[in-house]
Amino acid sequence: MAGGGQGSREGRLRIRRRRSRSPEQLARLLTVLRSPRRRAGTIEERRRELERFVERMPGEIPVESRMVEAGGVRCEGIGDPDAPLRVLYFHGGGYALGSPRTHRQLTARLARSAGAEVLVPDYRLAPENPFPAAVEDARRVHRWLREKDGSRPLVLGGDSAGGGLALALARQIAGTPGVPRGLFVISPWTDLTHGSPSIDENRDRDPVVDRGDLEWMASLYLQGTPAKEPSASPLHGDLRGLPPTLILVSESEALRDDGVRMARKLVAAGIPTDLEIWSGQPHVWPIYAGIHDDGVRAIREIGAWIRDLASTS
Repeated sequence: MAGGGQGSREGRLRIRRRRSRSPEQLARLLTVLRSPRRRAGTIEERRRELERFVERMPGEIPVESRMVEAGGVRCEGIGDPDAPLRVLYFHGGGYALGSPRTHRQLTARLARSAGAEVLVPDYRLAPENPFPAAVEDARRVHRWLREKDGSRPLVLGGDSAGGGLALALARQIAGTPGVPRGLFVISPWTDLTHGSPSIDENRDRDPVVDRGDLEWMASLYLQGTPAKEPSASPLHGDLRGLPPTLILVSESEALRDDGVRMARKLVAAGIPTDLEIWSGQPHVWPIYAGIHDDGVRAIREIGAWIRDLASTS
């Protein structure tokens, strides 16, 4: 449960706006994402569709990964296991799709950029394992890391639903041993009530996420749990005691305001917060770094933020 005295003062909010430096690549990527493609019906078909999409993506870099059993949760470790810094990263996919494998190119680039070991839990997915399964797995992995090597600096991260999961975990461990040095999230899904104006404002601009997708995935995950439950929708929880936070969103994505609203609430809770608003990017654009230099640039900026955080903490 989040707590502590940081809420007695407002935190610092630093907002940066980023324009694309690769507009031709961005235009080609958006064309691909907007191209009509059959949306599979069952959840298993949707999972296979995502896996195939990732497999066909060009621009892969070599990745050395290893399986790590962390508190009974299968994880993928990427980067130097003896690195001075560790990142615990939660993949996106609406709590129903995705895996460490679908995000391997993003996390491998992140490990290089940050000079860190990146650990990616293969947390349980809905609808087979609804809320709070993902949060329970996150807690188990964090507890294992704390008991195994609590002295090594830890940073939490995630994208989309994984960003919401990272924030939910940060809330639950605030004020306990092993609090992370920092937290970064990319296009985070923080409000499962779908209360962000950008969901409808950007319905014709976001080729990846729409209200129907969000409502469907929330129903698979929540299965009767109130949407305002803070461990599912961290925007509705007490954020005091969270570490310094970096949020990246695209101004044209459906979940833009999930990130913007979270930044404002973090600042009100006394948390130093950096908010980067990128122009014209698709949802979780760093995942396309193999074909899109703006994705590479975003990962490098996250890596620099992590390194700076570690050096000044």
